[in-house]
Amino acid sequence: MLHPKHDWVLAANAMVPAHMGNETMMPALDDVAEQFPALTQEQLALLWIGVNAKEREGLIGA
Repeated sequence: MLHPKHDWVLAANAMVPAHMGNETMMPALDDVAEQFPALTQEQLALLWIGVNAKEREGLIGA
């Protein structure tokens, strides 16, 4: 398990509001990339895909 202060965990947490606040993927990735510039576009896209999947299950934003 990753530490709660690990960049991946923090970036994943940042992706939730970025996902909810943008209609498409790229602006959300850009928002999170500003906070976590060391992450690649591919890594950010994977975070977005995970958040998107959970939202479609109704687990986020309910």
